[in-house]
Amino acid sequence: MRFRMMISASVFLLATIVAARPASAACSNAPFTGVFGYFHGRLAGPGVPHGVVGQITSDGKGNLTGLFTDSSNGTLSTGTFTGTYSISSNCTGSLTFSSEVLTPTNFNIVLDNGKKGFQIILSDNNTTEPGFGIAQGTVKCGLPGKKLTLATNLFGTLTSSGDQQRLSDR
Repeated sequence: MRFRMMISASVFLLATIVAARPASAACSNAPFTGVFGYFHGRLAGPGVPHGVVGQITSDGKGNLTGLFTDSSNGTLSTGTFTGTYSISSNCTGSLTFSSEVLTPTNFNIVLDNGKKGFQIILSDNNTTEPGFGIAQGTVKCGLPGKKLTLATNLFGTLTSSGDQQRLSDR
């Protein structure tokens, strides 16, 4: 009797383990919807910083619009772009901007933070530009005069004696 009870308990435990599958990421183009602030950058040469900040609006159907400011060693340029994106079920994918700094500009992307943020890296040949994006929700500019809790996402490059170190604090 005791042996049968142990067998039954073991079978029940094994069936529970087999039935319990890990949660999947369940991503697609649809959750990547809304307005995101983004950044990507690198050293363009010894001591020559290059960075891009901007805003992406995605429609949940694979289409993008946006605006950007490019800074290359302190020289600024601005522009707008359209583009496309594709997000796989494992929350990885690609972005293509029609005309940002390069024409076109291609990125690999990974959604994170409950699909409210992402990590990107430029995937064009001969470039390495990591970056990130954060969902902005409804965009309203300016401070409303109320006490606010603010956060930051820092990403930079420190050069010393020709050595390059990447600093990232999130």
